[in-house]
Amino acid sequence: MSSYARVIAAVVLSLPLLWQVGCHSQQTLPRTEILLQVDADREIRGQADRLTLEISSGEPGALRQAEPEVFDLADEAFRWPASLALVAKASHEAHAFEVTITVEKSGEPLARGRVLSTFLKQQTLLLKTSLFSACIGKLDCGDDQTCVGAQGGAECVSAVVEASQLPTYDPEQAAAGAGSTAGGNGGNGGSAGASVDSGTDGGSPDRDAATSDGGRGDGDAATSGSDAGTDSGADSGLTPGCISRGAEQCSNGLDDDCNGDIDCADIACSSMKCAPSGSVTGVLVPDGTPCPEGFQQAETTLYKGLTDQGCSGCSCATTATQCVPRVYYYASTPACTADSVVPYTGGTLITTPITEACSSEPIGSDQGMDTPVAWRVTMTTYPGACSASGSPTPLPAVWATTMKLCSTNARGGGCGAGFVCVP
Repeated sequence: MSSYARVIAAVVLSLPLLWQVGCHSQQTLPRTEILLQVDADREIRGQADRLTLEISSGEPGALRQAEPEVFDLADEAFRWPASLALVAKASHEAHAFEVTITVEKSGEPLARGRVLSTFLKQQTLLLKTSLFSACIGKLDCGDDQTCVGAQGGAECVSAVVEASQLPTYDPEQAAAGAGSTAGGNGGNGGSAGASVDSGTDGGSPDRDAATSDGGRGDGDAATSGSDAGTDSGADSGLTPGCISRGAEQCSNGLDDDCNGDIDCADIACSSMKCAPSGSVTGVLVPDGTPCPEGFQQAETTLYKGLTDQGCSGCSCATTATQCVPRVYYYASTPACTADSVVPYTGGTLITTPITEACSSEPIGSDQGMDTPVAWRVTMTTYPGACSASGSPTPLPAVWATTMKLCSTNARGGGCGAGFVCVP
């Protein structure tokens, strides 16, 4: 299918789903259809080069798949959001449908979304869906699930959309509101994509572009309405197809203010930073200080500068330290001087004990040395013994610094793969 920027492919859903020449009647009867608008955030827009919509319809529980709709995102005419009008035949107004949306990069799936819903008889409903950068690489959601960005991460949620909850869409009113914008695009505004019908003549599948002269073929009015919405969004500076929720919330994975930037990528979120996915992020406050608002997910106490305080409960009873002198005698002064290495071996050690007690016996008399020629005195110290007692009890360690990490559960988008947006 040609990937015109503001083209809506009008697909008449029936069983079996075959491409046939579309019918371009001027009927004004209400149609049973869904206008599906597919948008993507800035990161996906920047990476993806191909968009594929796989469409199935039929009785609930027995859907059959049609030929996929493929958009070449490199085509200069392509503009987001991509739109598709799903038109039910008269006999299939109670049918269900499923659309699987896949964006690719260099032939490999990048992200995938899915919607499952039903038609409401003779009502044109608007169904909007979007692809989130948080879902890049997450392709394992179930058959009835779709991937959304939630709390800064990817989450698989139910893809079922209740048709009764969808807003109605008046393609005629939207086309009229578009004015010359829709009709002044060189025929582009009226170029719907191929119409699809099951046919009963057994003819070969074919495609047919709707008229570009302003006449209504299948999907023409819806196409004009889509153009009007797209152009209005471009003129206002808002992302086409985005429903503004007010100011950017910075941590919900959504483009709240519809400026095309999500969370960390938005200039309004300067207080947010991109951090590795799975890391614990937060703010440090003194221990005992309450965690600030937004950082109350968990508290972790952190310490720094451990000081050992020793132990208590031990004692030691010591005896007195003793100092014992020793006297050496030498035959001559040169002999004493020459004996310079301890322990001294060149002289004679006096064996008489020298203590605090008074004695009248001459030192060395028992060794025949009452009158020495030369002598020296040395001193030996004998420390007292220690008898330990008691039971040791370690004293608590003391930290020089005690802080508290207050972690946040805020996890937003707008970051590269493997990163989340956190305060």
